Amino acid sequence: MNNLTLDISLEACNMGNQQGEIAEFVENHPLWATYVDKVNQAGIPSHPADETQPSDEWRDKQSFHPDDLIGEACKVLNWQCVPDTGGLVMNFY
Repeated sequence: MNNLTLDISLEACNMGNQQGEIAEFVENHPLWATYVDKVNQAGIPSHPADETQPSDEWRDKQSFHPDDLIGEACKVLNWQCVPDTGGLVMNFY
């Protein structure tokens, strides 16, 4: 089992035409940057069946996800509402 690294960049998925704005807002948010630094320093164990993804145990222990910042992003970006589908995909390497 290898350790993975979480990339600061995010992929916006199924949130509408301007979804990249949300991803960019979150990528530049201090809470996201702090989280990425914290988990990368601690180490992210890879999944035994797919070494490009984190282990289930690691995912289960996470109390934060970049989707937690979507509501704030929409408010700051003056979106009329928060998308009810889609989200942000984390990238590991």
